[in-house]
Amino acid sequence: MILCLLPLPCQPVNPMNRCRLCQESVKLINSHIVPEFMYEPVYSGGKAQSLSGEYLGSRRLSPGRSFLSSKGNREHLLCARCDNEVVGNIEGKVRQSINLIREYRFSADRGHIDVDYQYFKLFELSLLWRASISNHWMFANVSLGAKHEEIIRQRLLTHAPGEPHEYGCIVLVTRELRLMRAMIHAQAEKYGRHSRYLVVTPGIHFDFYVSSHTKNLQFQSLFVRKSGKLPLLRTTEQYDQRVLDKLVRMVKSSSGENDANSTR
Repeated sequence: MILCLLPLPCQPVNPMNRCRLCQESVKLINSHIVPEFMYEPVYSGGKAQSLSGEYLGSRRLSPGRSFLSSKGNREHLLCARCDNEVVGNIEGKVRQSINLIREYRFSADRGHIDVDYQYFKLFELSLLWRASISNHWMFANVSLGAKHEEIIRQRLLTHAPGEPHEYGCIVLVTRELRLMRAMIHAQAEKYGRHSRYLVVTPGIHFDFYVSSHTKNLQFQSLFVRKSGKLPLLRTTEQYDQRVLDKLVRMVKSSSGENDANSTR
């Protein structure tokens, strides 16, 4: 049985607020943080399963205590126009590329596909930006700060992707097939003078490097190029095992909290 974890929904908020993208005071919709189509591997087997016994022994969570969500993680962040015409347009342009990444057959630990630089770079930016502005616990570790959030917001509105090294991102494709149907909370750490953020989606992990001096990074060749070449890196067995271990800890922690709540 496949190990799969989907996040709990955010706490309900007042949908009348300011759109985080256009900044207008309009009714907000329940926007996806990670695009819905990124969850397709999770849903591909029909109804998504929450947890399996392979890593947790024979224990299962009861239906009322799972992380199961039929629509991924969403939050009132954007107005309908920005969600559909700006972010949705970007996502539509890269959906085929995401499918190609998932279907890529590595002959070594590295490979590449051809993409539209402008839209794929904007897609990466939108993923990082939404993770940063979100209040969802899954993305609590991603905090770009007002300066970088505003720079990316302007780029999304004007469809200006910027340079490859600006908010550079390495695309990692998981070796472990079970991770095609699982995700964990975003990770953050320091990498020299840069902030490193790992935004995890089922089967594809986005490894971002953020600072005002990423032009000095020595591995810029791993970022999407203006020519449209997108390098792909296959994860190691050790990397995948660390992700699985974190997933198990999240499941066990949540199970303990739910068991405690059920006795109150």
